Amino acid sequence: MSTGSREPSLEENALALLALKSSPRPQSTSSSNENGTIDRKWSRSDVEHPLPPLARLEGREFDYFMRKRTITIGRNSNSGDVDVNMGRSSFVSRCHLEIEYDGGEFYLKCRGRNGVFVDGAFRTTKSDPVRLAKSCSIRFPSTQLRFSFTALVDEANPPSESDYDVAKRRNGSISPSPD
Repeated sequence: MSTGSREPSLEENALALLALKSSPRPQSTSSSNENGTIDRKWSRSDVEHPLPPLARLEGREFDYFMRKRTITIGRNSNSGDVDVNMGRSSFVSRCHLEIEYDGGEFYLKCRGRNGVFVDGAFRTTKSDPVRLAKSCSIRFPSTQLRFSFTALVDEANPPSESDYDVAKRRNGSISPSPD
């Protein structure tokens, strides 16, 4: 039974894929959402939120402002969402790492089976939580996934941690744009 149409050739499929990858991405019409995610075309001052951010995580496809004491970073799954979704790589665990603000300091705890690099030092699930420097780089092994962490807390005048406990219950999560 013939429908009168033919299957595209391998070359036609390849050209269609290349055209799709090189097409411009649609521009977002929103500058920010309630959890602090912003498009690259907007500056941090454009984001309105009742709490100042504790820290900023900046990846190739996202900016995330940490507005609660503990955040999870990994990949979303049917069993739950993370605060910062690093995509669908099998090298990234569902809950790969946590960053916590405690006593004026930031700590990273690796929860992923493949570990994580913090400023080039490899951390595993067996490692103690590491205190993060004011600015550092975090990379997932066997991938090109990385982001920078920058503490935004004024050390001379740290915020009340109880304010951020309330924010923990209100904030949602973000995902980087798909490639």
